[in-house]
Amino acid sequence: YLVVYAINNSYVIENATLNLSYSGTGYTNENYLEVYKCGNWNFLDRNCSGSWQKVSSGITKDTDKELFTIETDSFSAFSIKQESAPTTTTTTILYRGGGGGGGHGGGSYGAKPMPSCFDGIQNCHDGACEEGIDCGGPCKPCPSCTDGIQNQGEEGIDCGGPCPPCPVTTIAVTTTSTTVIKQITTATTTATTVTVTSTIPVTTTTMPLVPRGIDINPFTIVFAEVLLLSVLYLIYTRYPKGKEKSDIEDLKDEIEGGV
Repeated sequence: YLVVYAINNSYVIENATLNLSYSGTGYTNENYLEVYKCGNWNFLDRNCSGSWQKVSSGITKDTDKELFTIETDSFSAFSIKQESAPTTTTTTILYRGGGGGGGHGGGSYGAKPMPSCFDGIQNCHDGACEEGIDCGGPCKPCPSCTDGIQNQGEEGIDCGGPCPPCPVTTIAVTTTSTTVIKQITTATTTATTVTVTSTIPVTTTTMPLVPRGIDINPFTIVFAEVLLLSVLYLIYTRYPKGKEKSDIEDLKDEIEGGV
């Protein structure tokens, strides 16, 4: 048997679910692991007073989590055994551990597994000793500051945390400032009143006064002059030089009266 789980319970139960882990038990072939139950476990002597019976119903195996899940209606002792692969002896050192699905006031006991890379203890097995808890020696390498992996609380790959500080990258930032100066010109306007005195020459034309009531048209004057010349021409041609002075004066009076 690789590991034994003994569950002491003082309560009556109808059903319960147990998770039995086989991680770190040193098995060689996971496909041949089976679960057995002892219906009469002696908690005082810590051994099976009856016989071990293989559990074939109500059981499932999770290979990712390395455990069996069992549905049961009674508690006693359960063991995980590797069937056809070479058997592995277990130590007789017993320890008190936690049980699964038990009632209040009970406890569980099991055989301590063989030393392995999964027991949470820094020990020796398989002809070599671990360098840390479950690492180094026969186990996988322990985390270090040179393994190329960000682990063990490192802030970067193999730096920070327990390793040397990570390099600080300095980025130079150049800032260009442009200052714009605005010039404000204030214009002052002064109002000036200019008084201009202009002297305009006045030409005075003196014209003879014409008595009121007589409207003389320039055409009339021209007409009169033409008429006068015509009359004089008629006189000169019609009357000989020896004509009486009285006749001429009479004609003159006629003309003036007509005008």
